[in-house]
Amino acid sequence: MIDKPESRFRTKSLLMLLLIVLLIALASVASGAGAAGSQSDANAGGRASAQAQPDSGALQRLLEDTGGRPQVRENQATGVVTFLRIPDGPGIAAAPQGASRDAQADAFLDAYGGAFGITSRSSELVRVASGSDTLGMGRTTYQ
Repeated sequence: MIDKPESRFRTKSLLMLLLIVLLIALASVASGAGAAGSQSDANAGGRASAQAQPDSGALQRLLEDTGGRPQVRENQATGVVTFLRIPDGPGIAAAPQGASRDAQADAFLDAYGGAFGITSRSSELVRVASGSDTLGMGRTTYQ
């Protein structure tokens, strides 16, 4: 039996169609399984846990300790702070004077993490990076 070009084209087309259908099915299954997780992430202000509950006392302390200056955005569904900006001025003394950048970040999260839905920095977060950016500003990254 000699393969005709039309037969090979038809076979390749069917294989490509099958591949596309499988990819769509796989994407559908993956998005369906991850839909609850994606919704939780959106509702938790980017945090993976849908159970993140804000500590309104932590946000109130933060506002008091900064003279009410911060710009704060909260997730409307959960109340978890999703954005915080403290304008120029006196900083927050969450850590002792002269403490390392990492100690300052840890102290901030220990004192005010509840506003972000963090109940225990040491058990929920891991420091993955610490250093300075091109402007010399300190950066500490947690996961």
